[in-house]
Amino acid sequence: MAVSPRTLAAIKAAPLSDVIEASGGSLKRVGHEFLTQCLWHDDSNPSLTVSDDKGFCFCHVCRGGGDAIDYVGQRLGLSWREAAERAAEILGVQFETDDENPEQAARKKEARRKAIAENEAAQAEYKAALRDPRAGRIRGAQEVGRLGTGACY
Repeated sequence: MAVSPRTLAAIKAAPLSDVIEASGGSLKRVGHEFLTQCLWHDDSNPSLTVSDDKGFCFCHVCRGGGDAIDYVGQRLGLSWREAAERAAEILGVQFETDDENPEQAARKKEARRKAIAENEAAQAEYKAALRDPRAGRIRGAQEVGRLGTGACY
């Protein structure tokens, strides 16, 4: 299931700054380039240089960086393939593969979307259960253990 060269070329040809802003990053224009905080290390001063002309970003502190796919993968914690799909989605590029049946790909994407929705629902249910007044004893034990002032029961 290789990503088609046409899809990769379209992602790489698009402005990286658009991908960064759509992913939640903030950019500061410096000449023809941009600066933002680096994702590859704990960055308090913006050190990641973003070049739309060159199609990549580079940190002058940690030497991290890459193209739009690398940035999205690092920002969202995705695999390379998932990052390529997300970057294509952000840029409005048709995501194509070389050897995958379109119907099978659509079924796979729908199954993934459904699994994510189920996971988010379970997470919301868990959070609501922790807020329930009947869970006070459990929350109290966790807080005592976290503070180190007593034993957990």
